[in-house]
Amino acid sequence: MNNLISVIVPIYNVQAYLPKCLDSLVGQSYQNLEIICIDDGSTDNCANILAEYSKQDSRIKVFSKENAGVSVARNFGLSEASGEYIFFIDSDDYISEDYLEGLFEAINGSEAELSYNDNLINVYEHKNIKSSRKCSKNKGVYKLSDRLWNKVRTSSCNKLYKKSFLTNNSLTFEQGLRFEDRLFFNKLRLFVNKIAISRKGNYFYRRIGESFCNSYYDKDKNGSKFDEIEVYRRMYEFYDANHSLDRLDSFYWLLKHFSRTKEGNHRHFFEELKSLFSDFSKEFVSRRTRREKNFYYYIMNKSFEENLIYVNKQSLMRKMIRFLLNIKRGV
Repeated sequence: MNNLISVIVPIYNVQAYLPKCLDSLVGQSYQNLEIICIDDGSTDNCANILAEYSKQDSRIKVFSKENAGVSVARNFGLSEASGEYIFFIDSDDYISEDYLEGLFEAINGSEAELSYNDNLINVYEHKNIKSSRKCSKNKGVYKLSDRLWNKVRTSSCNKLYKKSFLTNNSLTFEQGLRFEDRLFFNKLRLFVNKIAISRKGNYFYRRIGESFCNSYYDKDKNGSKFDEIEVYRRMYEFYDANHSLDRLDSFYWLLKHFSRTKEGNHRHFFEELKSLFSDFSKEFVSRRTRREKNFYYYIMNKSFEENLIYVNKQSLMRKMIRFLLNIKRGV
């Protein structure tokens, strides 16, 4: 159907937040929607909530399946979507009533493959905090550059995609990884030529309680930190296969996941990093930043004890910077 937006909503054990999400979707000022809800094996009251909402609004389509993870749910939603455009939202988040209207107005009639809005509100327990914009561009259509792409948030949920663009480039979510958004985002980067910017409305990102992502991955929180290393491995392989290693994101951010790893798994963490770094070509390493080269050098050449000191020092510096930023934001 022309100009139809397919909204894909993976759902897993979010009964406390699901009504707010669905209310925000059915109340959109842009009403040419189909709302594809995938109940991914929820064990709470989500099924009953979906049944009630689908009775009240024929645009809501409900699918129930065994739990297989957010990537499988999103890919299933893509296969069922009949819209010209695709929008993803996490089922504990919500959007302002004009958010989809703004994304559609930005991309409609343009050559852009996707539209983007980084007006983000972080929802905490007692207050909402507006996040600083990463992208300073005004509303319009822009030719994509690496510099502009680096200002775009990695989330898959603040963008409106042309379905034909995703389909023609076989862009789907890889299964079994916690950080599937980062992998999907970095694959997009090689195919997007133009991006449309919207400044209308806000995306409300919940950061409290049993959030959507935490409910999906709370069974193996430590293992998921090694997932980030596996994500970068797959990114490296994908960019290498497409002769684009010079455009690959920094691997320095892998370091931040050390502080979230249990002490008993620190050695395993370094072993996984060393295994990843061993796959890097010498030419690739030679073209990276000095900070990345130092990180690479320590992991590949120093002892476990020396690596521990180095990474702890870097992690402490990151925590101090984050602490100061949170004070500035009033968090």
